[in-house]
Amino acid sequence: MPALKSSRSELIEQTKSALCAASTVINVGTWLMWNGSGALTVLTPANPVEGLSQVSIQSTDTNYASTKFINYDSVDSYVDRFTMPVTNGTPANATVGLKYNIYTDGYGLDVSAYNTLTYNTLAVSTFAAGHTITGSTSSATATISYLGPNNTLVVVPVSGTLIAGETITDGTSSATAKIVTYATGGTQFEVTSVANSENRVQVKVIQNA
Repeated sequence: MPALKSSRSELIEQTKSALCAASTVINVGTWLMWNGSGALTVLTPANPVEGLSQVSIQSTDTNYASTKFINYDSVDSYVDRFTMPVTNGTPANATVGLKYNIYTDGYGLDVSAYNTLTYNTLAVSTFAAGHTITGSTSSATATISYLGPNNTLVVVPVSGTLIAGETITDGTSSATAKIVTYATGGTQFEVTSVANSENRVQVKVIQNA
């Protein structure tokens, strides 16, 4: 479990109780989202944020392998503010006002260099993490780091800059699609202030469930 965890920094906790997915390790301060079966699970990049866990569930718990109700701090308003550790990358004053995603640990913020695109008209095959995509107009390339919901890709630029409106091709699967939007950073959290000495930032949730 990380030494630092996310916590609410402004307004009053909005405690709710909901079913949590079975066989899921969750710590106090783990960010949560809804899975496809109506249960809470660990938040992954580019997915809507539901809240912050107030309980711990470990693989050694007797009810670990079954669904169970847990309490969590629900994010119901964009005016909420949370203090959040940075798990990947180094925060700086320049990160204030920028948008980022949760890191893959479901715990801290990822402030490394990546962008987010949405696409339509998928053809031939599907995209996959680790594959390289190339833009038909820009000739820019990027590596897919994560597949988000609703035709969203989180990508790490390799060369050039992809542009909205162009067709991208997956060099491994041969999948093609047209970029609808392309933006720097992520979609889940916006940094509102930085505490560099502690590797922590204050954030507001901008992609709410």
